[in-house]
Amino acid sequence: MPLWQCAVGSVFAIVVVKGFFGGLGKNIANPAIAARVFMLLTFTTTVGAANIDLKPLFNLSAVGLPEIVAGATPLPTLNAGVASAANAPSVMQLLVGVHGGTIGETCGIALLLGYVYLVARKVIKWYVPAAFIATVFGCFFLLDGFNAVYALQHVLAGGVLLGAIFMATDYVTTPNTGAGRVIFCIGAGLLTFAIRKYGSYPEGVSIAILTMNLLTPFISSWTKRKTLGGVK
Repeated sequence: MPLWQCAVGSVFAIVVVKGFFGGLGKNIANPAIAARVFMLLTFTTTVGAANIDLKPLFNLSAVGLPEIVAGATPLPTLNAGVASAANAPSVMQLLVGVHGGTIGETCGIALLLGYVYLVARKVIKWYVPAAFIATVFGCFFLLDGFNAVYALQHVLAGGVLLGAIFMATDYVTTPNTGAGRVIFCIGAGLLTFAIRKYGSYPEGVSIAILTMNLLTPFISSWTKRKTLGGVK
């Protein structure tokens, strides 16, 4: 995609989503997620080309950088149903990252290592991303064929891991209570399933998280702890 489009997305994230709302700690939506949705809607032919993406083609016999080839991303194939899942990348391929997808979301192993690191450093709570991932897995398993491999493919394909680990754990744009964060992630997981299963757009993580960002003040209010001795 043209570099000027990347610059437009960066300006929108930093200036509009964060700066216009008062700067760091005051934005109501995750800047990266909001900018991604803005880019998908604005530059449809480049960023929003959901059915075609780039993937690395590694030639181990050659020396140098891997070639890049165009190919279908896993999501359109998976969204066609359990019967078509055999034509999608395997669970191992999704874990290693040798498949089409946007930058940062393709290597499941790398994302899971980041999850372990953040939990170990006590930057995030382990159950927050787990609630998101478990919801997506459970929906596709229970409501779409009782196929565990197919459900796992949906978790590893697209932006579920990236969104659950690095976006749904944002301190500013998610609820400030533990119960609220779990509700946030369950809602985002349900929306992701609904968009992928019934929507015309194959991916739903960004829109799901952005929607839950807007509901965060209400979730925080519903789940806030009552002060002992305070007014009910």
